[in-house]
Amino acid sequence: MIQTLNDPYLMEEIVDTIPDPLLVLDGDLRVVYASKNFYKSFYVTEEETVDQYLYALGNGQWNIADLIGLLNEILPSQQCIEGYEIQHEFSHIGKKVMRLNARRVISPNYSTPRILLVIEDITEKKALEEQLVEMATTDQLTGLYNRYKFNEILDDRIRLSMRSQQTVALLSIDLDLFKVVNDRYGHQVGDELLKSVAHKICTHIRTTDTPARLGGDEFAIIVFNPHSLDELKVLIQRIIDHISTPVVLQGKEVVVGACIGVSLAPIHTTDKEELIKFSDGALYKAKEKGTNQFLIYDEAV
Repeated sequence: MIQTLNDPYLMEEIVDTIPDPLLVLDGDLRVVYASKNFYKSFYVTEEETVDQYLYALGNGQWNIADLIGLLNEILPSQQCIEGYEIQHEFSHIGKKVMRLNARRVISPNYSTPRILLVIEDITEKKALEEQLVEMATTDQLTGLYNRYKFNEILDDRIRLSMRSQQTVALLSIDLDLFKVVNDRYGHQVGDELLKSVAHKICTHIRTTDTPARLGGDEFAIIVFNPHSLDELKVLIQRIIDHISTPVVLQGKEVVVGACIGVSLAPIHTTDKEELIKFSDGALYKAKEKGTNQFLIYDEAV
């Protein structure tokens, strides 16, 4: 006997070859059918699923506001929805990121529409994407932003400064005596020292400020909208004092210093490259004065 697509058993076999979990719902969001991959992916049985309301599945674990809103509010106004992402924490399988495709289907066999809901688990894919973004934008040793991401944020902050008439302070930081430490104690201690410096910087800035390691022993901070120049100077001195405090690394007491050059947008310039140039110039002038010094660009000219 030749089977046709009207054969429900054949249709079930076809649906079960789809790798992503699939649900068929009625207009009241009651589960009419679930594919084998739904049971396998979410560790539930047919008895726990079919004829149950979607929001009641798993003792209410599927009562997900974004999902229910999608099916009750968005889908009725259009035939299908593709690539709708939601995130949810399940008690038995943990956090999942799901990409949903939903379609309203009117079957000649039923007086009410059915909803086909395909659920793609993209948790691992999202985690990999986030990892790649982090690798591309983060200094792997210290966890701070790298030069690429720092420049991107500096561009944004300068644009925001011009719109909001707020100040952006760029702090260029260079460590004193780092090469001596590296040569005397080795790269492992040097790396630990850089991580310690990064931590010290982060303890003194606000959540609205942006620290970065630009490479070697070069660091930088974007201080957005400092309350006043005097408060900015207090912050800079506090950072220098903290960096120059001795630390014990691998049983060795290590001491470095820091010099900082500062430029301000829009006071000195609104051009990013010039802002960096001015900050670096102030840094070099500060280093000429000795260890643990800082200068603001217009004071260094």
